Amino acid sequence: GVEFLGRITDEELRDLYRRARLLVFPQIEDFGIMAVEAQACGCPVVARNAGGALDSIIEGQTGAFFGEDSPEAVARAAVNCPTDAAACRHNAERFSEKSFDQKMWSVIDRMLNA
Repeated sequence: GVEFLGRITDEELRDLYRRARLLVFPQIEDFGIMAVEAQACGCPVVARNAGGALDSIIEGQTGAFFGEDSPEAVARAAVNCPTDAAACRHNAERFSEKSFDQKMWSVIDRMLNA
């Protein structure tokens, strides 16, 4: 069943991601922070094969994609969705503040020493 919880705390959201079998992410967004947050908690993502999901989800490792706009396509992707929580968490690290800082300093260093 589906239950609408309304506003929840960040800790409650993390707990829900940690207990979920997967996150269904059907919308098309430029980036899609929800998909990265879910993966950071070890939750794989079933997403539309479009938008920012293509950059944050690794097909067959941290989630599965669907292209057709139908319940059957979402269900097929869910059946094929991997369940490796460690792979999801590792993938989400690519988008961490620490990773961003390291990459930014690397670019700055290259530019200053070119």
